[in-house]
Amino acid sequence: MSQGDESAAIIAAINASFSTPRAFDFDTARTLTAESYVIVSVSRRYVPERRASGEVTVPGGRLMTRYVAKKIANVYALRATVTALLENKMLPLGGDFIGPFSFEADETVGPDDGYYSAADFWTY
Repeated sequence: MSQGDESAAIIAAINASFSTPRAFDFDTARTLTAESYVIVSVSRRYVPERRASGEVTVPGGRLMTRYVAKKIANVYALRATVTALLENKMLPLGGDFIGPFSFEADETVGPDDGYYSAADFWTY
């Protein structure tokens, strides 16, 4: 699984929770003028050895979900929807799964270029 595959699966899962797409990667989000959206970013993270042999069979990932909206209440609504979808859950990816997603940290809501934004950080 590539980071691109993982990101696409997470974006698709989040978008399935809304009537219109709300989750995007950074490149797409830069061009948006929507009232509210979620930016998804996936990166690798260190995972300690998981087997006695020292072989790491499942790479670890870190996910950032940034919630951006014109109104603070909409930032909180996006966060609640994404949290319900991700926290301690597995998502399908091809014939496999990614997850479970564990909450790691967050950023509080604050002004962001005419919008408000906040972020959550997850490990999996």
